[in-house]
Amino acid sequence: MNPMKKMILLSAGVLLIGQGLSSCKKVIKTVFGGTDITVASLSVTVPAVPVVTSYELEVGTYSYSFNLDSAVRASTAGLFGAGAVNSVKVKQVLIHISNSDSLNNLANFDSALVTLVSNTNNNPVNLFDLGFPDNPSSDYTETPTSGPELISYLKGSTLTFTLYGMMRRPTTKALDLTITVTIRAD
Repeated sequence: MNPMKKMILLSAGVLLIGQGLSSCKKVIKTVFGGTDITVASLSVTVPAVPVVTSYELEVGTYSYSFNLDSAVRASTAGLFGAGAVNSVKVKQVLIHISNSDSLNNLANFDSALVTLVSNTNNNPVNLFDLGFPDNPSSDYTETPTSGPELISYLKGSTLTFTLYGMMRRPTTKALDLTITVTIRAD
């Protein structure tokens, strides 16, 4: 076969393969409808806060190992991995106090803020910033309608959360708090 024909056939083959790979990504994007993943259930003991200040208090910093690829694969029965994910945002935040009572509950808190950094993005992002109603309760659920894009953080293997809180009223005992964050990976 003539060298020019070989060159043309080889070029056409490479072009077809490249087009095919591009089409595969489009098919994956179409078929992968997204998945919900629980990132972490953060258990925190908030000490008694006998004095209310006018500023947020740092409650603590907590680090977790996380693998987006494994989480997506587990959530999709192994059909998809992190390569199918183009966007990650907070879908829901659940807050629960297991030892609340009529004087020590979520109504004691005015607000809570959680920031996130990871080993792939060390610029802190507000994962969520919540204001609590002034009603005695041990549970609170927030479903954000918008929020920051988190994919650059979740491509890492270590997630670090920092929790801040602003008090409305003092508490008289330590409160055992669980924060569960569910993300939507699309």
